[in-house]
Amino acid sequence: MTATPIRNEFLPDQLMSLPIYNIEWSNVSPVRLTHQRIHKNFESVVTNVCLSHIRKEKEGNAYMFYNSVKAIIKTIKNLKKIVNITHEDIKIICANNSDNLKLIQTCLGKEFTIGKAHDTTDTRTRVINFVTSCAFEGTDIYDTDGVTYIISDGNKVHAKLDISTQVSQIVGRIRNSTYNNEVFLLWSSSPIDNCISEDEYRDLLRIQEQEALNTIAQLDNSTQTIKSAVRKDTLNNPYYIDVSTDTEIKVIFNTVATKALMNNYVGLTKTYNVRNNESTSTGVVATLRDIFTDASMDNDWFSPLSGAGKLKLGKVASFKDVCLDYAEALLNKDQTTIDLIESDPDYQELVEFVSIYGVDKLSAVSYQKSKIIAEIDKYESHKESTTCISNSLPFKINNVYTKADIKIEIQNFYDKHGIKAKAKATDITKWYDVKLTKLNNKDAYKILNTK
Repeated sequence: MTATPIRNEFLPDQLMSLPIYNIEWSNVSPVRLTHQRIHKNFESVVTNVCLSHIRKEKEGNAYMFYNSVKAIIKTIKNLKKIVNITHEDIKIICANNSDNLKLIQTCLGKEFTIGKAHDTTDTRTRVINFVTSCAFEGTDIYDTDGVTYIISDGNKVHAKLDISTQVSQIVGRIRNSTYNNEVFLLWSSSPIDNCISEDEYRDLLRIQEQEALNTIAQLDNSTQTIKSAVRKDTLNNPYYIDVSTDTEIKVIFNTVATKALMNNYVGLTKTYNVRNNESTSTGVVATLRDIFTDASMDNDWFSPLSGAGKLKLGKVASFKDVCLDYAEALLNKDQTTIDLIESDPDYQELVEFVSIYGVDKLSAVSYQKSKIIAEIDKYESHKESTTCISNSLPFKINNVYTKADIKIEIQNFYDKHGIKAKAKATDITKWYDVKLTKLNNKDAYKILNTK
């Protein structure tokens, strides 16, 4: 029995003669597919999605169905640089072999291991979970708070199809989640850009099939280097099956690969309730083909790392993003982020500007570094001018002067320096902090300090 819809023509030859029965399930809940094409900063977006769960900005535990152990490791390394997270918070579900384990522990540390989709000896849930293709089908995952993310960032056509066309398999893979009514799909490039029709895709597979047959036919007479390369390619090429032993490298042809890939491709025509920027919470009905070929269905639900997040990774960040993060950090008293930005020589003008004007005026300068520098220069120039003028006037701190005397002294200063202006007693407030008072029953100002 299988829950995977398979067209009769794509059944393995061994099953062709068997009778077929369809079972109709009742009480099936519709699943809403929220998707986004990531045109750039793919790794940054994936990292930021994980962060949103770690920081409890998004509910639930993230299950990232991501068919690349290397990409998973890179994401985890990014997370460790940004937040305090350990192996206790992360589970990696991938093929349990020595190569994967060595790679994971070499890059992340001996404390990281390969987890199981359903482990009866360890029922703890993790906030971040990575799942490769070994668990896309035929496995049960149990987590009442599990949130499903399908990550499709392949470079080869069959690699991209391998995950994006298995949406129907991944949906509901977490058996008991309260979030099973929604799945998130993040993808970078369309798996069907160059093979729009079913016939075109079938032709492409025939070429790949023949190339695989030719390679396997010549393998026995190949060098050890070539044999090792082909064996390594079994991890990505669906036409290869590795049956090597400890003493011999042996790769055989996968006779059902084309049928399996064709059946996955047909899955592009399955309909989903797709959520987009303009649609209601119920979404619109669309197929995966619609998603991958219709630019108007692009969404912007998820964003890349913020300015401070990029700085922690040693990457160049948008100045505006750093401004916003600095303002938020000051508001939330996030000392780690404050120290990070204030210690960076590229953001000293930002720090100085905020110390003078506060964070509220950042929007007035459009978070632009050039405008911030101009405002600081203006402030310093005004400060220097104020000091120069106050030093030239005869007024002393803590002394009291009548308004009439102040007006006379200021007018004398204007005349001496060729300033064409009529003096007012209130002009003194340009250069001094003063307090209104009386002197011999006359209105006066007490000089408190220079500005």
